[in-house]
Amino acid sequence: MSISLIPFPEICQLISWTRRCYAASIGAAALCLTMTACSGPEVLSPEPQDLLGEYELVSYGGQPLPTGNGRATYYGGKIVLEREQLYTETVDVEICPPAASCTRSTSSSGGTWLLLHDGTLYFDPHQSYGWPPPRIEADGQEIRFYIPDTDTLSFTYRRK
Repeated sequence: MSISLIPFPEICQLISWTRRCYAASIGAAALCLTMTACSGPEVLSPEPQDLLGEYELVSYGGQPLPTGNGRATYYGGKIVLEREQLYTETVDVEICPPAASCTRSTSSSGGTWLLLHDGTLYFDPHQSYGWPPPRIEADGQEIRFYIPDTDTLSFTYRRK
């Protein structure tokens, strides 16, 4: 069995290096705590029961109603989030096909909704299916739909 001894200058360098690493880790921990303390309150997602109720359609593409995109004009609508995570949606819209006359109607649909872990909503309609689903944000005061792929705001509903 052989024992190798570390010469004294190398021990001093090792101790000095260890102290520098220790000091650096203390500094990093202090910086991390400071940044956390100054970063503001944590955003908490709402609870499902906080979202229940009726929301009125107030804008399309950031513009107040009535407004449209040339082929459709939106006049109103509502979403009702119910217990057992059911929803109903009603939209009053005028559709103007390129080579036909415009038709105004009120359509209704419904399905189930889920509050996802990131605080967004997922609507699962009974009558149709689309992929990818739009990002839907809800905070208990508004429900905001975003267009997939472009992440552009499309519909905003406000609690009545």
